[in-house]
Amino acid sequence: MENNSDEAMGASRHNSRPKVHSTMCNELSLMLDKVSSILPSIEAAQPGCKAGVEELCNLYSIVDKGKLIIQNSIECSSLYLAITSEATAMRCERIRNSLRRSLFLIQNMVEPLLANEVADVHNDLRDLKFIVDPTEEDAGNAILEMLRQSEVTHQLELETFLLAASKLNITSPKAILIERRAIKKLLTKINGTDPKKEGILKYLLYLVRRYGKNTKPETGEKNNNVNAAAEIMSSDLVNGISTPQRCISNVESGNVRYDDQNNLVGAAHRLQSYAAQCL
Repeated sequence: MENNSDEAMGASRHNSRPKVHSTMCNELSLMLDKVSSILPSIEAAQPGCKAGVEELCNLYSIVDKGKLIIQNSIECSSLYLAITSEATAMRCERIRNSLRRSLFLIQNMVEPLLANEVADVHNDLRDLKFIVDPTEEDAGNAILEMLRQSEVTHQLELETFLLAASKLNITSPKAILIERRAIKKLLTKINGTDPKKEGILKYLLYLVRRYGKNTKPETGEKNNNVNAAAEIMSSDLVNGISTPQRCISNVESGNVRYDDQNNLVGAAHRLQSYAAQCL
């Protein structure tokens, strides 16, 4: 159980730089800035028809959705962002496509000089690409691959978590605390309304709580993982439990117990179809 000292220790707020998806967020920010720069001119032009007003409102709404993606990348759990990277890239692409569609329609509703400006922005957005960072993709794939295993040992959990944590820079006590708080914040936001997402987040929280103390700023040496894994295995043997035979089906996280291994394995498959709706 966590105590109040965690809250005091982690009083510092997240900075304004995305923890994950920084490359995609940079592209997204560039795109939103380009569109935002011409919104006042479009509004001042007062496209008189109903369709023009609707598209202007639509542009503002799409820009706000893009800003939410960036905000999520600043505040959200890095582990969760990593396993939903493809969904985030798809959302960015949908925002780009929606902006281009609205700009194309609006350029035919305003005077020629402004229409040229709108057309230039419309064309600029065409070349923007949203690509998942390979390091973040590796971290997310490692966790998803573990979830697909029919049998998961503590050693596999530890090594997978350390790999993901290293790639996502969750390697200091402060970073671990920030990650734990971010997951808890997401769980509070869900508040029992989304069992699938809630189950995934609770498992990530379990990983952070159990193995977070094993992370090190310098995790490049292979022996770090081996030694930490040996410590976990020794602890289990002392308690009369052989780690290779003790799988996630026996894991308790808070007041949630994964009674059926198939529930956790199925979570990975459900996540893939569900990820586009997340965040």
